[in-house]
Amino acid sequence: LFCGGSGAGHACSPTLSNLKFAGNRTTYGQGGALLLDGSNAGESSPLISNVTFSGNEGSRGGAIFGYADSSGHVSPTISGATFSKNVSDIAGGAIYVGANYSGNSLLTVASSIFESNTSQSGGAICASSNHYGNSAVHITDSVLTGNTAISDFGAGGAVSFGADFGTSALV
Repeated sequence: LFCGGSGAGHACSPTLSNLKFAGNRTTYGQGGALLLDGSNAGESSPLISNVTFSGNEGSRGGAIFGYADSSGHVSPTISGATFSKNVSDIAGGAIYVGANYSGNSLLTVASSIFESNTSQSGGAICASSNHYGNSAVHITDSVLTGNTAISDFGAGGAVSFGADFGTSALV
């Protein structure tokens, strides 16, 4: 599913509930199941409730990839979801959120399960920002178990944060 909110005044903010995304794959791309685009002053802020993501694959964000740049926003809110056996080649076995060039990303997760997801960095979740972007993750009442970071530096078996001339934080 592509949620394109790119461009000033554009927004993509659907409610997704009681769904299952299983076995989806991008051959050279981000977000095996969902790609959230909040670039160029746009917004992508879906509400995701009681959804299962299982066995999805992507280069960043095995299940979900969210990206914001140029004053854009990406802010998925997830509750009651299950992420299992999702794989990312680079970062965020289950979820990757990133922000560049004054973009902002905020991932909010509540009452969810992350189990047996795999990536080089951030076995379950990776938040990254560059060039004055801001990226944050807020997790409550959730379980992260058996997730794996498989790179030589093994950054964040469960969650990884990275910032290069930006901010990235757990809030």
